[in-house]
Amino acid sequence: MSHSTNRLEQGKKFYISAIEGQPKNVIGAIGLAQMQMLTGTYNDWFIECAFDVLSIDEMPAAIHTLDTFIQQPNLQRSIEATLMLASLRAFPRPGVSSSDVAQEKARARSLFDRVAKGLETEMNVNGSSNAMQSIADDVEMHVEVARLWQGENLERMGRAMKEALRVSQTAGETNPRLVNNIAVLHHLEGNHSDARSMYEHALTSATTLPVENAEGLSTTVLYNLARVYEDQGEESLAKDAYNKLLSRHPEYIDGE
Repeated sequence: MSHSTNRLEQGKKFYISAIEGQPKNVIGAIGLAQMQMLTGTYNDWFIECAFDVLSIDEMPAAIHTLDTFIQQPNLQRSIEATLMLASLRAFPRPGVSSSDVAQEKARARSLFDRVAKGLETEMNVNGSSNAMQSIADDVEMHVEVARLWQGENLERMGRAMKEALRVSQTAGETNPRLVNNIAVLHHLEGNHSDARSMYEHALTSATTLPVENAEGLSTTVLYNLARVYEDQGEESLAKDAYNKLLSRHPEYIDGE
């Protein structure tokens, strides 16, 4: 009740008491970490379902709480706590050096790998519960993993993005930005046919977005599509795409 009515200090004391009495109490650890982050202005993709705002200033305290919890000996792994910690470590914090950012990303990648293995084990042993399935089907989680592998491992990045797309399509949703990003991966791999098909699909799907989002994405996809037409030797199609691009944005020098 203290949690839901924002009586934060009282709620925090309750969670601390719960952890002191039972150090392996996962609800207490996650609840305390949430309480430590309830006084900010940033909406976090994983924990927004549990509370409304995230304080960047309190992130180190929340990270410490969860890190201390999951490192206890003989602790049954909590996928939820590990996922929450991975999300927090993945988020860039102001004032953190570039070397520390790299270390935090590496830790986040390791934690997300642990989540994936834990999900696989849990589902193989106990079947697919609603809680586990909701984590496995979290598109934003897979996108976050892809971001963490960007510039580090193209194959791992692509695998995470393709899983995000699979989950999205299974839910009957189309994310044109995600489709474009996967098309870029195909393009980089020299798979021009698949890249072209996905660029064309992303361009069509972008028209369903709000105007303020559709224009920028359509410009990016159209440029990518023109490039893949060129790579396929489709000079006429490439020229038409570039002309459309320049008619919309005469300042778009790359399209000349």
